[in-house]
Amino acid sequence: MYLLRIRSIASRARAGRRQSFGVFSSFAPNSSHILIGDAEKRRVWTAGLEYSHRLWGNDSLRLDYEGSVSPFFQERDPTVVATYPTVSTVGLISYVEALPSIGERVVYATNNPVGYVGLGDGSIVYVYAVYGSTKTYALAISPLGARVSGFSSHRLQPTFSADLGMVFSSRDLPVDGTASSNFLFSFGPGMQLIQGSSAIRLEYLYRHMSNANSGDYNPGVDSGVFRLTLSRLRTR
Repeated sequence: MYLLRIRSIASRARAGRRQSFGVFSSFAPNSSHILIGDAEKRRVWTAGLEYSHRLWGNDSLRLDYEGSVSPFFQERDPTVVATYPTVSTVGLISYVEALPSIGERVVYATNNPVGYVGLGDGSIVYVYAVYGSTKTYALAISPLGARVSGFSSHRLQPTFSADLGMVFSSRDLPVDGTASSNFLFSFGPGMQLIQGSSAIRLEYLYRHMSNANSGDYNPGVDSGVFRLTLSRLRTR
């Protein structure tokens, strides 16, 4: 009887926690056209702080407000480091068409031709690119967010979150001619384990970043993101 009472008190404490403060890190190993973004092969690391506050809940389900800030946001973008034709064109080039500049960040890092050269005899030779990468640092803030948690009186809880915010970078992202201020939203499922006044949560999110056509060009970045959060829970 005494043991059951202790378990009941612990369950009510988990369900009744009022707010939490956490630290998190996320990693997106790649990007592709998942839903609406086009920019390929972006790798993104983030680290930051998270705050949540209970809006509604019972022993089975709860809804939390969630906000976060990422003072560390690093995006690695593919760049062209060299171009080469499929055959020698020395002394035969009459014009060059659509070749990216060396060091230019590109939307697509592809094995397909990136342009072509026209030869003096009227034939065409396709040109391919060799890719490297460059890093851009930014600040991300997501002041609008919500999280739904199931089995809120249990230690292990499934969750689903959605967040909306902005990214402010030192230069245009993901390529030149886009924008240095981009909108950011993410959503996806996770699992949270609560132990006493602490919690650990692992999630897999869909995240999209774009300038909403505020720049000259808007390729957008779609990523699948792994996010790990460690939180301190408070009942007041």
